Amino acid sequence: MLYDILDHIVINQTFLVLKCIHKSLFADPVDHAWNSGRRFMDLIQRLGCKYLLRTARVVHVTCDIRDLAILSLLYESGCRVQELIDLKYDDLSLNSPATISVTGKGNKTRIIPISNKVVSILNKYTAIYKISGSTEVLFTNKQAKSLTRSGISYIIKKHS
Repeated sequence: MLYDILDHIVINQTFLVLKCIHKSLFADPVDHAWNSGRRFMDLIQRLGCKYLLRTARVVHVTCDIRDLAILSLLYESGCRVQELIDLKYDDLSLNSPATISVTGKGNKTRIIPISNKVVSILNKYTAIYKISGSTEVLFTNKQAKSLTRSGISYIIKKHS
């Protein structure tokens, strides 16, 4: 049962990456409207599905690890967007049992358990972005400032 769920998660993540690759390959709106579906299928046939999936996983890990970490934490923890924005590296406890400590409305602190899968995503994210300071905000934008609610909304819309 658990393996079936994990398989569906991997399939959904792979489909999401393929969708992102498709958007980036066919950015021209005129060409996209008529030819992109056929051209995309030709590309899959030429490269082979296995090669494309392998490439998609590499792109997925290196480019969208921040988005994956944000979406995984939102989904699994059920925390509010503002609680996610305010997370600091010090709020993570990635040792077993892994938890995050979020401060919500009324300065109430909640401790939320997270799965090993999310822990591995967070470990990759913190390693790639070199986040280690205890007071350092966990998720930042391109200007190295804390994300905003509209930034999180953009990420969710981008991947939906």
